[in-house]
Amino acid sequence: MRAHRGLYLTLMHGESGLSRIEREFIAVAVSKANGCFY
Repeated sequence: MRAHRGLYLTLMHGESGLSRIEREFIAVAVSKANGCFY
């Protein structure tokens, strides 16, 4: 669980050329493609 949280924090809050909104949109699109409820 700690590793997952660390990955999430890195992906969603770390340095990136993407905005937070863009990252959230990508997460929703990937979840939908994988058949997950997000």
